[in-house]
Amino acid sequence: MPPSPYLLWVNSRPTKATDEQWVEWYTKEHVPDLVGHGASTRATFYRETFDLPSSSREQGKEDRLYLALYQTNFEEPLKSKEYLGIRTTSEILPGKQIMGAGEFNARNYELIQDYDPDSIGEGIPGF
Repeated sequence: MPPSPYLLWVNSRPTKATDEQWVEWYTKEHVPDLVGHGASTRATFYRETFDLPSSSREQGKEDRLYLALYQTNFEEPLKSKEYLGIRTTSEILPGKQIMGAGEFNARNYELIQDYDPDSIGEGIPGF
């Protein structure tokens, strides 16, 4: 099966939550919510593993160490009824409000090429 036509890229950092709370919220609630409600067809969540030279970072900005990637069928996924239907509060985060618990930078990309010369696809490996 080919990947979804769009990729939502979300770089984030907690501002009121601890790193542990942030990871727990993302992995137990937020990522499953986006996929479960159909806003995303597949998702991954990453934490930065090393620092890049300061010239590659925005000057004066706090580091956003977390990256979520969502394959989606929507050109504007954050305006879709599927996205607007996800929860806006969490018992995991301080103050229980998702917005305000962290800082987000979101961008959506359109697929240009799916290069898979061996037709491996995105299936589960045979081991």
